[in-house]
Amino acid sequence: MPVIVLDRVGTKECVADGVSGFIYNFNNLDELADKILFFYDNREKIQEFGKAARESIKQYSWDNYIERAKKI
Repeated sequence: MPVIVLDRVGTKECVADGVSGFIYNFNNLDELADKILFFYDNREKIQEFGKAARESIKQYSWDNYIERAKKI
């Protein structure tokens, strides 16, 4: 699934804005509504964004996390 996240949370580093989801500005409910409406009006984009999100999140697997922790 594509995601919509705040610009002030750590998860925004996991989102390619406009590719795997959207990042919206804190306290801007109009912008949040626009992002939600984008997916409502462009339902075919949900699968496209979701696929991109699935691919980008692979770098955050437990195996990769363990490898990074070992390096530290």
